[in-house]
Amino acid sequence: MWHPFALFPDELSVPAPLRAAALPGAARLVYREKVVRWFKPKPGHTYKQPVLDHGPGLTLERRPTADGRLALHFRQERTHESPQVLEGTMTCAAGGWSSPLAWNVRQTFVAKAESDLLPPLEETGEWSNATVTRRTCARGGRLTTTQAARALISPAAWLAAFPRDLTPAPWADGVVVMDEFTLFVAGAAIEPAGNETRAHALAQGLRGHVLRYAGGLPLEFWVNEHGTVVYLCAGPTRVLVLESAEALA
Repeated sequence: MWHPFALFPDELSVPAPLRAAALPGAARLVYREKVVRWFKPKPGHTYKQPVLDHGPGLTLERRPTADGRLALHFRQERTHESPQVLEGTMTCAAGGWSSPLAWNVRQTFVAKAESDLLPPLEETGEWSNATVTRRTCARGGRLTTTQAARALISPAAWLAAFPRDLTPAPWADGVVVMDEFTLFVAGAAIEPAGNETRAHALAQGLRGHVLRYAGGLPLEFWVNEHGTVVYLCAGPTRVLVLESAEALA
């Protein structure tokens, strides 16, 4: 099975108390990024065993608001592609698909060569009246765009507050996925995880939900009985693994 669970069952294991964690309304969650690195063989040679690279990952802080919504602060560090930091805040609906209602994101490229070409990008946005409105600013330039969205899904928001009683949903072009905070892709479906993956030891005691969306690898959310996401698998090569979960004062 070409799945991280099968390739790295020991490296991806999470201590039992953390796998079963129940979180209060105000909590901090830390997910570490683990990326499968493949070795291309020489002609006539067999594939070498892949290795698992470790990255900083994603830190989320969630707090309920007085008006019944959820306030998130996030910081994501990516080191396996173009090193970059995405940091900001998001206000999400407390029910349904935990949809983002408003957000503020700053994207910074770490390497000097890249930061000279790609200056920091700042974006504010909101989703209302079935429309996503984004206002982006970089190096003095400003751009406002709108996009129709009957529904809006953020994988990061699902990590912070996974939807209760999530059920399968057929493919719909009007559903927009907020991918990596700054990409908005139309077209998505929600499905249960496959039988083979559900049978794996790492999946025991967890519910598996798959978010399929246009132009991206399927996202598998593995969730415990309390709604805490333990694993987020992005295709066969990238996994966010819950490293810590703690209450906030």
